[in-house]
Amino acid sequence: MAYPPPTVTDFKNWFAADFQYGITDPATPTDRKVSDSDIQVQLDCAGRWLPQDLLPSQGQYTDAYLYLAAHYLSVRMQESASGPFGQASWLQQSKTVGDVSEAFSIPRNIQRNPHLAALCGTRYGARFVSMILPYCIGNVRIHEGATTY
Repeated sequence: MAYPPPTVTDFKNWFAADFQYGITDPATPTDRKVSDSDIQVQLDCAGRWLPQDLLPSQGQYTDAYLYLAAHYLSVRMQESASGPFGQASWLQQSKTVGDVSEAFSIPRNIQRNPHLAALCGTRYGARFVSMILPYCIGNVRIHEGATTY
């Protein structure tokens, strides 16, 4: 059964407080707003990467789809803000500023998988990974078929 993908309205309702929606004013380009077309592009991208048969229900599929789209939108906004000469940052396991140090423990199974590790670059992506990870371990899919016997 095919699950219908979430819409721009679904995205805006789900992440009502997370993003500024509207059209960016050229007079204040640092006050970047997210347009409906920005959201739709990232929803389309998420749809290309999330297999429908991975998750067992419409609700789980929609939740994961929205978090994956939010991850892509966040990454796109970071890329846009840094311009064409920005540098990519990989997962940071520790940060130090002056006398303050903070360390993170990234699960080994995520560190070893470049796709999952890249998704953990935003909180939305990390949430998406936590949603799909149980279905990626020992995932079995059944396909109808026949034999010649």
